[in-house]
Amino acid sequence: MKKLLLLTVLSLGFLSCNDDEPQAFGPNQTIVGFAEGKSTKPYLTDVPSASLNVPISLIGFANEALPAGEVVVNWSIDPSSTAIDGVEYTIDGPQVTSISAGNTTGTANFLVYPTTFDSTAPKTIVINLTTVVSNNAIIGEQFKKIVVTLQGVCNSQLQGNYSNYTTIPAFGNIYTFPDEVWIKREGTVSDYYGNHVGRFYGTAQVAGGPGQTQLAVPIAYLAFTDVCDKIKLNQQFLADNPGYSNIVTQDATQYAASFVDPDTGIVTIHYSVWFSNNTVERKHVGVYTPQ
Repeated sequence: MKKLLLLTVLSLGFLSCNDDEPQAFGPNQTIVGFAEGKSTKPYLTDVPSASLNVPISLIGFANEALPAGEVVVNWSIDPSSTAIDGVEYTIDGPQVTSISAGNTTGTANFLVYPTTFDSTAPKTIVINLTTVVSNNAIIGEQFKKIVVTLQGVCNSQLQGNYSNYTTIPAFGNIYTFPDEVWIKREGTVSDYYGNHVGRFYGTAQVAGGPGQTQLAVPIAYLAFTDVCDKIKLNQQFLADNPGYSNIVTQDATQYAASFVDPDTGIVTIHYSVWFSNNTVERKHVGVYTPQ
């Protein structure tokens, strides 16, 4: 029995050391791959054609030095792609990417056709790295695939001042902020930050009414995208700040009910804030009236 217990303890210790410890790249290998596994590319839907250049990078270097010569990577389109070659995109050149000596990045190049995009049901191009030609270069297993979402967007000008009337319908809670400000995120055509989330506001803001809670951040941001008058939220941390573990989400039903009224400019956004280690969902409805 003692021998069995000792063997079990040793086995657990062995697994811990080998499975949980970080592993460095081999000292004589150059790792090639996609630095991110997913990427969303927005395009104005009134543009007939545009370029899409997907970076392929040297992620780890042999002996921590750039390769002395060119790194050539072959790639293919995965059959799980929902975008169709010749409809939403075409491949711009051979399915080979060269990373020249002294550089860390090359690109897989496409032409895309945004007038064919359905902004409510975006298509994807899934790219696989297949082979690499270079001294000591290998494709990193965890970096060999990327899913590129082709998101159609419209010209958007929602930045400005609003009054914010937010409710939690299940409980009848009402929170008002007369000083809501929306800013367009730098370098984007339709991505925005609002400055309140539910009952929460930041240290650089003032309470708008009873029952509100100040967070330990300057601004309680809510990040969203105007998708041709539909308002989309990606999952984010409360106040768009990783210092808070609460997540803010939007499901398909909430997205379908979130929109810009074309006549009044009033914006309605449905979303949820999660509590108790993200096991308790509180559904919110924000109504934003331009000022």
